[in-house]
Amino acid sequence: RKPPKRNKSPSHLSFLRALPCLGSGKYPPCDPAHIRYADRRYGKKSTGGGEKPDDEWAVPLCREEHTLQHSMNEEEYWKLKGIDPLPIAMRLWAISGDVVDGTRIIRELHRHRPEAE
Repeated sequence: RKPPKRNKSPSHLSFLRALPCLGSGKYPPCDPAHIRYADRRYGKKSTGGGEKPDDEWAVPLCREEHTLQHSMNEEEYWKLKGIDPLPIAMRLWAISGDVVDGTRIIRELHRHRPEAE
């Protein structure tokens, strides 16, 4: 049985590349980092091995943070950062293309975190 077709949005991925890093707050460019784990609270389904989530479930991470995120358990990475990336991915998807507002969302998050750079 074939998996359902993935929702792709090249323009949304370009938007994410122009935002600051969600993990560190560093300036762009960033990688669009897809969130793979499931969470019923947000209607996020799990993706199988070799399968990428829909582009709406991506957030901006600088290269260093993206590499770190892939080097460990993804949910543990986000717990260490003290960030729930799913509602942020949903907010960014809702305003996709608005770099000023997207930057504000990420900067606001980092202002409220004591370990923010």
